[in-house]
Parts: sequence; C-alpha cells; structure tokens
Amino acid sequence: MKKYSRLILFILIIIVSMTIVGCNPTDYQSSIFDDENEIVKKTNSYTYRSKNGTAEDDKINLEFASFTGKDTVYKIRVDKESKVTFHFDSKIDKGDFKVVVVTPDDKIINVLNGTERGSKEIILEEGTNRIKFLGRRAKGKIDIDIKK
Repeated sequence: MKKYSRLILFILIIIVSMTIVGCNPTDYQSSIFDDENEIVKKTNSYTYRSKNGTAEDDKINLEFASFTGKDTVYKIRVDKESKVTFHFDSKIDKGDFKVVVVTPDDKIINVLNGTERGSKEIILEEGTNRIKFLGRRAKGKIDIDIKK
C-alpha cells in the first residue's frame, strides 16, 4: 500500500509540474520580440492566457492577455506592388506589443508599437506579405482595418 501511495504522489507531482511549465511562455518566445532573425521566420511560436475576438475579411478585433511570442494573424498575397492602409486602435495595458509586416524578401515594416491610434500606408511587395503580432507578456486590445 505504501508503494502505491508513493506512485500516486509521484504521478501527481509530474502532472502539476507539466501544467505549470506548459502554461508559461518559454525563454525562446520571450526573446522573439526584438530578434529580427526570428521575426522573419515563417513559423509561429506563441502563448496566450486568453484570446477573444475575430479576424474576418480585412478586420482584426482582438482582446488578449499574457501574449508572448509571434503570431501570424493575416497574409496578403499581391500580384504587383500595392499600397495598403492600416487603420488601427491599440490599447496595451501591460507588457510589450507590436504589429509588423514581413515582406516576401523578409524585410520588417513596423505598423504600430504599444498603445497607438491612427493610420499607416505601406507599400506591399509582390508575393505573400505576413502581418504578425509580437508580444512579451502583453495584455490589451487591438482593432485593425486593412484597406487594399
């Protein structure tokens, strides 16, 4: 009976440990925010404690908490160089947050950083351009309307 109790205790400790480790952002995810080599990669790596909202057509409305890492939220494929206008309203209550466009040749164009409200025109290159959210323990709300 004593062996059985120890086994149960050991299994519970492992489950609790995995839960704690699995819910926290990794050092890698935290380091992405300022690392251009990681930002341009096509893969995503992120953690959200909560994420509510929609991404439909050319509009993104999102409220989030404890966002860390990079999340490709939108891809725009253009056949020729095109002008796009981003209308945005972001309110970041905690942490670091920014939105970037990664061009087909891996140039990074900053759209917004932190709490901002306004518009920005960007020339997109031919090919697939990726819109990414980058965060480091960020909590807030973002609304983006993309006009092609």
